[in-house]
Amino acid sequence: RSSRDAMRSSPAGAGEGEAEGVWRFFSPSQSPPLGAAAARAADEARAFCSRAASCGARVCLVTSGGTAVPLERRCVRFVDNFSSGSRGAASAEAFVAAGYPGVFPPPG
Repeated sequence: RSSRDAMRSSPAGAGEGEAEGVWRFFSPSQSPPLGAAAARAADEARAFCSRAASCGARVCLVTSGGTAVPLERRCVRFVDNFSSGSRGAASAEAFVAAGYPGVFPPPG
């Protein structure tokens, strides 16, 4: 049984329809709407990866900092965590030292 199938199975006490709805909400194909700055950063990351790949370079993307995940489509509540980004920065430095091209974007 794949991990995706396991995620699709009903949580305790939830009907099959509920579990499927939860899966659809958090599905990788359901991208959240991006603000202008985030959309620009995503475009720049795609361009960077494309240039690196065209040169035969290995690419590793490291995200860093806090996150916020909505609990509803019309976000009223969300789960978030604070992070200074130091672990992500250290990871990015290690990949650059190993020969990966790197860009470490500032938070925000």
